[in-house]
Amino acid sequence: EELAGEFNKMTHELQGLYTNLELKVEQRTRELAQANASLAEFNQELDDFTYIVSHDLKEPLRGIDAFSRFVLQDYAEKLDPKGKEYLESIQEASKRMTRLIENLLDLSRISRQRNPLESADLAQVLEEVRKNLVYAITEKKVNLQIGSLPTITCDRVRVQQVFHNLISNAIKYNDKNNPVVEVGCAKKDNLYEFYVRDNGVGIPKEYLDKV
Repeated sequence: EELAGEFNKMTHELQGLYTNLELKVEQRTRELAQANASLAEFNQELDDFTYIVSHDLKEPLRGIDAFSRFVLQDYAEKLDPKGKEYLESIQEASKRMTRLIENLLDLSRISRQRNPLESADLAQVLEEVRKNLVYAITEKKVNLQIGSLPTITCDRVRVQQVFHNLISNAIKYNDKNNPVVEVGCAKKDNLYEFYVRDNGVGIPKEYLDKV
């Protein structure tokens, strides 16, 4: 009788626990549904934002490209070689800026979708980075040395952004009269180890762990 009583008591307790568990599951399910709805709304707002940014930023660039082309065509006889070179540089810069906007829009979607991996020639990737930083390189008279780089399978957009940021910082914080920035890599087993180094001030020791 005592054993039966204990079993009945345990049965009631288990029923109470099961009921509480069902209530908690229902509550968490409702919370998850609300979170999913909020996330869907946020994603839609982000899509709208990226569309607006894309449209508003690309339109002026298309105008810059078009008008510089018109000047080259309609006033070619009045321009000296240097003037033509400047206009061609403007056209090339507007095209690179358009590609940068497209890459930034791709980056804005990274948290929501995985960029497909692709075969990327890093020599070409670094050439794009060099063109995008040509003004800073010329202004500070930087000796940018790019070594032999491999073709790898990667997320091209993100890898280009990494190199861009590292080289840009190496130029920005260089205090030497003859700035030098080196980019290269070494193969270690089945991996490549890349480096971007310069002859600038370096990173203070207290920030190394944070970096």
